[in-house]
Amino acid sequence: MKLKSLPAIAVLLAAFQVFSCSKVTGDLDDQAPKLWVTIEIANDPTNIIQISSTNRVYLVYYSNNDWTNPWLQQGADGNMLVNPTVGSLTLYLMAFWDANGNGVVDAGEPCTGYLDKTHSGTPEELTKLELLPLEWKSLTITLDPARVY
Repeated sequence: MKLKSLPAIAVLLAAFQVFSCSKVTGDLDDQAPKLWVTIEIANDPTNIIQISSTNRVYLVYYSNNDWTNPWLQQGADGNMLVNPTVGSLTLYLMAFWDANGNGVVDAGEPCTGYLDKTHSGTPEELTKLELLPLEWKSLTITLDPARVY
């Protein structure tokens, strides 16, 4: 009698697997990469850069290599920024410290593009960052008070 119920259990298990797999859509929205960025301060013996709730650090995301066309800005009052849904597989990234607390990068504020690309009044090349679906990437970006916007 127990052997007769074994095929029924196998059919139920197979049906469960089919229905649970049907929830996977394959959309990139379901596979968005995650990005963790640590901000380090360099060459700052007088502690000019003080990250706080007033003077936050920001990441600015770009879809193209164009400093004048950002598509997302994210701020934090500490040196770790986590973007749980980057939403893009290719992007460009810049970080700045908001010295005057107005939420936008201004002349004289420490600023750098990913991998030490800088912007000092004239457009320079941003570094392209490629992410894979479901990838968790961790970056360290260094801010230096001598390298400003």
